[in-house]
Amino acid sequence: MFWTWLCGKKLDKVAEADLPLTEVPFRWQSQGGFSHPQWSSIHPWVFCSYPPAQQPGVYRALTTAWLERVCHEGGAGFGLADSRHFRLLSPFSPTKSKMFLQFFEEARRRIDGLLGDLAFRDALGPHVVMIFRNSQQYWKYASHFFGDGEVGGQGGVCVQEGYVHVVSYDQMAQSLQGILAHEFVHNLLVHRKMPLWLEEGLAELLPMQMRLSAGHLGDIASEAGALRQCWQKHGLTDFWSGESFFAADERQKASYQLSEVLTRLILDGPNASRFGEFVAAAERTDGGERAALSVLGYSLNDAVSKFLGPGRWLGADRA
Repeated sequence: MFWTWLCGKKLDKVAEADLPLTEVPFRWQSQGGFSHPQWSSIHPWVFCSYPPAQQPGVYRALTTAWLERVCHEGGAGFGLADSRHFRLLSPFSPTKSKMFLQFFEEARRRIDGLLGDLAFRDALGPHVVMIFRNSQQYWKYASHFFGDGEVGGQGGVCVQEGYVHVVSYDQMAQSLQGILAHEFVHNLLVHRKMPLWLEEGLAELLPMQMRLSAGHLGDIASEAGALRQCWQKHGLTDFWSGESFFAADERQKASYQLSEVLTRLILDGPNASRFGEFVAAAERTDGGERAALSVLGYSLNDAVSKFLGPGRWLGADRA
């Protein structure tokens, strides 16, 4: 096998307790009072040292070392809890942690069912969820990955750098579940590299189908005029590229709202039965336009014009 040839030896299945962590090339960066492993050096070490069948056990051991360190840095009251597919770091009681892990497993099952073959099923190891005590701790941790204003007023984020993980903070249970379900959709789609507007649209709509979120429809209905004015002022070039989702101005909120509107318009439009094909074919490099033309049979300009009004919304470079 390739892995045997690469490493020069055959290795038996690795249990978490058997992994010699002293041999792991752990390098840490510290920011905001929290440590962050340098996965860019850890991943190659794992891939060269262990064949695929052993890697999940290796990553479970690695995530233990990582989360125990963050747990200590979070302060008194933080703990770790496990389920079949998840590892949870939180300030929750054992009972509350168990409740959330059960929610994660059910959300994973249902979202995976809705996404079908679009979902990523070859995770390196357990899905990691970090829930911090409050928004201040959350921002301190997230500041390592995002600049000022890049995640706006969101209550959670899916970190796609290094080892993919979902981060949020303690808040009302129903709100937190909706946020985590939204971010878990990102977790399952991270490998697709689809246009960000489409990924965000799916991340809004799937939790709504699970009745975990009401989406932005109420806000969109009351703010439709302002939303149209925003995009008439700025144009959609940064929306198609995904840059507007990280803008430190009105475009950030407007991007999330428009992504939900546009995804709904496509689902209610011609050839909606081929939506899954469109999602699979859509590419970030062109905002999904080629996939729309070839699969749906119309331009995204036609779809978005139904809400924003006539215009050259793709921009000269995409038209």
